[in-house]
Amino acid sequence: MTGETPLAVLILPARLEALELGAELERLLSAPATVAVEPAQVSPRTLARLPAAVGAALAGMQARRMRLPGVPALVAVLGAVGYPLARALALRHPGAELWYVALGDEPTGDLHELAAARAARVYGRADPWLDALAERVAELEADARGT
Repeated sequence: MTGETPLAVLILPARLEALELGAELERLLSAPATVAVEPAQVSPRTLARLPAAVGAALAGMQARRMRLPGVPALVAVLGAVGYPLARALALRHPGAELWYVALGDEPTGDLHELAAARAARVYGRADPWLDALAERVAELEADARGT
Protein backbone atom coordinates (compact mmCIF):
# COMPACT_ATOMS: atom_id res chain seq x y z
CA MET A 1 0.00 0.00 0.00
CA THR A 2 1.15 3.52 -0.66
CA GLY A 3 0.39 4.92 2.77
CA GLU A 4 -3.34 4.82 2.27
CA THR A 5 -5.59 2.83 4.58
CA PRO A 6 -6.25 -0.71 3.32
CA LEU A 7 -9.99 -1.39 3.15
CA ALA A 8 -12.39 -4.29 3.02
CA VAL A 9 -15.24 -3.27 0.72
CA LEU A 10 -18.47 -5.24 1.06
CA ILE A 11 -20.80 -5.16 -1.95
CA LEU A 12 -24.25 -5.72 -0.47
CA PRO A 13 -27.21 -7.18 -2.41
CA ALA A 14 -29.71 -4.92 -0.59
CA ARG A 15 -29.79 -2.13 1.97
CA LEU A 16 -28.05 -3.22 5.17
CA GLU A 17 -31.19 -3.01 7.31
CA ALA A 18 -33.04 -5.30 4.89
CA LEU A 19 -30.48 -8.09 5.09
CA GLU A 20 -30.98 -11.16 7.26
CA LEU A 21 -27.42 -10.82 8.56
CA GLY A 22 -27.68 -7.06 9.08
CA ALA A 23 -26.71 -7.11 12.78
CA GLU A 24 -23.63 -9.26 12.18
CA LEU A 25 -22.59 -7.10 9.24
CA GLU A 26 -23.09 -3.92 11.28
CA ARG A 27 -20.62 -5.23 13.87
CA LEU A 28 -18.13 -5.94 11.10
CA LEU A 29 -18.74 -2.51 9.58
CA SER A 30 -17.89 -0.83 12.88
CA ALA A 31 -14.24 -1.58 12.06
CA PRO A 32 -12.53 1.44 10.50
CA ALA A 33 -11.08 -0.73 7.72
CA THR A 34 -14.51 -1.82 6.45
CA VAL A 35 -17.04 -0.06 4.22
CA ALA A 36 -20.26 -1.27 2.66
CA VAL A 37 -21.64 -0.42 -0.75
CA GLU A 38 -25.40 -0.71 -0.98
CA PRO A 39 -27.16 -1.14 -4.31
CA ALA A 40 -27.30 1.89 -6.59
CA GLN A 41 -30.50 3.55 -7.80
CA VAL A 42 -30.51 1.05 -10.63
CA SER A 43 -30.73 -2.22 -8.77
CA PRO A 44 -28.09 -4.89 -9.31
CA ARG A 45 -30.89 -7.23 -10.42
CA THR A 46 -31.81 -4.81 -13.22
CA LEU A 47 -28.14 -4.50 -14.15
CA ALA A 48 -27.88 -8.30 -14.21
CA ARG A 49 -30.56 -8.41 -16.93
CA LEU A 50 -28.60 -6.03 -19.17
CA PRO A 51 -26.23 -7.34 -21.82
CA ALA A 52 -22.93 -8.20 -20.12
CA ALA A 53 -20.97 -5.44 -21.88
CA VAL A 54 -23.47 -2.75 -20.83
CA GLY A 55 -23.55 -3.98 -17.24
CA ALA A 56 -19.75 -4.05 -17.10
CA ALA A 57 -19.52 -0.53 -18.49
CA LEU A 58 -22.03 0.83 -15.96
CA ALA A 59 -20.26 -0.96 -13.10
CA GLY A 60 -16.93 0.45 -14.29
CA MET A 61 -18.34 3.99 -14.26
CA GLN A 62 -19.73 3.45 -10.76
CA ALA A 63 -16.36 2.10 -9.54
CA ARG A 64 -14.54 5.14 -10.95
CA ARG A 65 -16.97 7.54 -9.22
CA MET A 66 -16.62 5.90 -5.80
CA ARG A 67 -14.82 7.92 -3.17
CA LEU A 68 -13.48 5.46 -0.63
CA PRO A 69 -11.60 6.33 2.59
CA GLY A 70 -8.65 4.18 1.57
CA VAL A 71 -7.51 1.59 -0.95
CA PRO A 72 -9.47 -1.65 -1.36
CA ALA A 73 -7.36 -4.62 -0.30
CA LEU A 74 -10.41 -6.89 -0.24
CA VAL A 75 -13.65 -6.69 -2.22
CA ALA A 76 -16.26 -9.11 -0.90
CA VAL A 77 -19.38 -9.49 -3.00
CA LEU A 78 -22.41 -10.89 -1.17
CA GLY A 79 -24.56 -12.48 -3.86
CA ALA A 80 -23.85 -12.78 -7.57
CA VAL A 81 -25.85 -9.71 -8.62
CA GLY A 82 -23.12 -7.44 -7.23
CA TYR A 83 -20.36 -9.18 -9.15
CA PRO A 84 -20.01 -6.60 -11.98
CA LEU A 85 -19.28 -3.83 -9.47
CA ALA A 86 -16.98 -6.05 -7.41
CA ARG A 87 -15.07 -6.99 -10.56
CA ALA A 88 -14.80 -3.34 -11.62
CA LEU A 89 -13.41 -2.38 -8.20
CA ALA A 90 -10.95 -5.27 -8.24
CA LEU A 91 -9.77 -4.25 -11.72
CA ARG A 92 -9.44 -0.62 -10.62
CA HIS A 93 -7.39 -1.70 -7.58
CA PRO A 94 -5.18 -4.53 -8.88
CA GLY A 95 -3.88 -5.60 -5.45
CA ALA A 96 -7.37 -6.23 -4.09
CA GLU A 97 -8.52 -9.77 -3.36
CA LEU A 98 -11.99 -10.69 -4.57
CA TRP A 99 -14.16 -12.88 -2.35
CA TYR A 100 -17.58 -14.20 -3.35
CA VAL A 101 -20.31 -15.25 -0.94
CA ALA A 102 -23.01 -17.20 -2.81
CA LEU A 103 -26.04 -16.38 -0.74
CA GLY A 104 -28.21 -18.88 -2.57
CA ASP A 105 -31.25 -16.64 -2.89
CA GLU A 106 -30.67 -15.81 -6.52
CA PRO A 107 -30.67 -18.10 -9.51
CA THR A 108 -27.34 -19.55 -10.44
CA GLY A 109 -26.26 -18.35 -13.81
CA ASP A 110 -23.62 -16.39 -15.65
CA LEU A 111 -22.88 -13.93 -12.83
CA HIS A 112 -22.61 -16.74 -10.29
CA GLU A 113 -20.28 -18.69 -12.57
CA LEU A 114 -18.15 -15.63 -13.31
CA ALA A 115 -17.90 -14.63 -9.63
CA ALA A 116 -17.03 -18.17 -8.55
CA ALA A 117 -14.37 -18.47 -11.27
CA ARG A 118 -12.75 -15.08 -10.55
CA ALA A 119 -12.85 -15.01 -6.74
CA ALA A 120 -9.84 -15.92 -4.64
CA ARG A 121 -12.25 -17.35 -2.06
CA VAL A 122 -15.78 -18.64 -2.57
CA TYR A 123 -18.20 -19.24 0.29
CA GLY A 124 -21.74 -20.56 0.49
CA ARG A 125 -24.41 -19.21 2.81
CA ALA A 126 -23.71 -21.95 5.40
CA ASP A 127 -19.92 -21.49 5.34
CA PRO A 128 -18.19 -19.47 8.11
CA TRP A 129 -17.61 -16.52 5.77
CA LEU A 130 -18.43 -13.88 8.38
CA ASP A 131 -15.69 -15.25 10.64
CA ALA A 132 -13.21 -15.35 7.75
CA LEU A 133 -14.15 -11.80 6.78
CA ALA A 134 -13.76 -10.55 10.37
CA GLU A 135 -10.34 -12.22 10.52
CA ARG A 136 -9.25 -10.58 7.26
CA VAL A 137 -10.50 -7.16 8.43
CA ALA A 138 -8.43 -7.55 11.63
CA GLU A 139 -5.38 -8.30 9.46
CA LEU A 140 -6.02 -5.17 7.37
CA GLU A 141 -6.32 -3.04 10.50
CA ALA A 142 -3.04 -4.49 11.81
CA ASP A 143 -1.39 -3.69 8.45
CA ALA A 144 -2.70 -0.12 8.66
CA ARG A 145 -1.21 0.26 12.16
CA GLY A 146 2.07 -1.23 10.94
CA THR A 147 1.99 -4.11 13.41
